Amino acid sequence: MKKYENIIFDVGNVLLEYRPERMLQDYGLNENDAKRVCDELFNDSDDLWHIFDLATMTDEEIKNAYCKKHPNDAKAISFFMEHGEYMHIARADVWERVHALKKCGYNIYLLSNYPESLFKKHTQYADFMKDIDGLMVSYMINITKPDLRIYEALCSKYSLDKSKSIFFDDRKENIIAARKFGIDAAEVISKEFLLNELDKLMLYKINDKVINNSDIMLLTEENTDNSVYDLVSALLKNNNSKAIKLYKNFVMNGIDLNQIIAIIASQIRLLFQVKRLYNSGKSNDEIAKILEFKSVYRVKYLLSDSYYYSEDTLIKYLSKLSNIDRDIKINNIDGNILLELFIAGKDY
Repeated sequence: MKKYENIIFDVGNVLLEYRPERMLQDYGLNENDAKRVCDELFNDSDDLWHIFDLATMTDEEIKNAYCKKHPNDAKAISFFMEHGEYMHIARADVWERVHALKKCGYNIYLLSNYPESLFKKHTQYADFMKDIDGLMVSYMINITKPDLRIYEALCSKYSLDKSKSIFFDDRKENIIAARKFGIDAAEVISKEFLLNELDKLMLYKINDKVINNSDIMLLTEENTDNSVYDLVSALLKNNNSKAIKLYKNFVMNGIDLNQIIAIIASQIRLLFQVKRLYNSGKSNDEIAKILEFKSVYRVKYLLSDSYYYSEDTLIKYLSKLSNIDRDIKINNIDGNILLELFIAGKDY
């Protein structure tokens, strides 16, 4: 791999995951209506979203222009434009890689298309903002990617050697422009692809810099919290094949059966606490404070699939896990069979 000094990231669908259709469904639209409104917003014939990113009109002017063109969807459009904080979810595992790469000695930069208000809503509590060395966002200079001038603006502002820089973006036209400008670039086709590429960059640095054990752990183990969340999420969505696969990964990694039961139960209890506090009217910030989370994004992360389950469902799962634990310890029943049946959604 070529030796780089600077890693440049786009934000949307790279460091954050966008969910505009799901946001509109959470607002109350059905799937088809949500898709239609997203098409009105992002594929507008007058390119209003591009103008929004350019920041050559105010937020209110953009919203009014959309509503005038689509009066039947004005309420949904207004909600979307005024509540951009619900449009995205964190990619916590990516943020951890960014932090580890920063500790390895890489310089971290952002290059993204955003209006000012939305950029602030999306990055206000984002951990990766603590690790960046600089940024260039379209609203700052009224220029958007793939215009080569925005790449030049970033490099000029921070005196970057473009031959020692690599750029990650989810849009092909922005990748082509970066390469034309002289920056190596990789199109982010999935979160998994990005994680793999970041791991390669980190491994390359091992030969140049002493890295502590916590950095190495990011390369050699899956993040346990995220893996447990994924397993429980698959379980609650009745995605049994995925849940079984994740469970077997735990077993293959040598994690004790009792520990697997304990961490699944702990995750479900945490989901129950977050959901109950949310249903009681607590804000995300208040929930984070009560549960002593370091970041409010963890609350958003845990709530992102909350419509798939009720408090009663979570209690039912905790009861089943308690019964499994009892049968293993008291009745000497094979715990692997019991837990696999539980995860597969079958009674025993």
